[in-house]
Formats: sequence, C-alpha cells, structure tokens
Amino acid sequence: MFDEMPLSKAIKKVANKGNWNELTKGCSDLFTYHNYQYYYGLMSLHFKSVDFWQTDYIHILESQSAIVEWIKSTALKPYLNCLQDKEKISFENEVLSEIKRYYPVQNNSKILFPFKRMFTIGYK
Repeated sequence: MFDEMPLSKAIKKVANKGNWNELTKGCSDLFTYHNYQYYYGLMSLHFKSVDFWQTDYIHILESQSAIVEWIKSTALKPYLNCLQDKEKISFENEVLSEIKRYYPVQNNSKILFPFKRMFTIGYK
C-alpha cells in the first residue's frame, strides 16, 4: 500500500538519482510491504475467521512541508540516517520538490494528504 502511494514514489525517485543513489543505497530494502493476501495467509492459520478492511485517511495539512515533517520519523528516517546534516537538508528539500508535484495546494491553501491503512481482526 505505502509503496504505491505518490509519497513513496517521490522518495524513491529522489533516492535513486545522482549522488543520492550511492549515499542511500539499501535504504529502501529496510521496508517490508505485504498485501492483504499475505496477512490473510498468516492469520488464517491461527484464527477461525478474519476480517480485513482498508481506509483512506485524507489528512488536511497546512503545507507540503508538513508532509516532510510527518514522514521524517518513518518513511524518511532510514534515508536521513545515512546522511550527514547538510546532506539531510538537501535530501529533504529534493523530496519536498517532488512531493509538490503530487500534492497540490488547494483553493484554501491547504494540502490534502491521502494515506491508506489496512486493518485486520482475527476471531478464534
């Protein structure tokens, strides 16, 4: 799910170009993504029935920079951990530029940031 989001594509695009490619090599491998079929396979071994649902949250943010701040401790963290302080700022700025392509400013100057979440419950 996350790897299909524009946000993920923006980060990967920046990380794969120029000198970032060498400096952040292997960072994307630190994330593990699985679809609902994978989790169903695991859970169905331990539960009599399983429920799944997916929700799209639409976060209303003040700026595109707020998206970068939001993801510094999650999606950007492995990349930033590989960089020196000055490099971190440059990397964040390039990610911000890419994010602006995917998350436009709305009429009221807000940014709509859709974010998918998958939930599951197992019943014994």
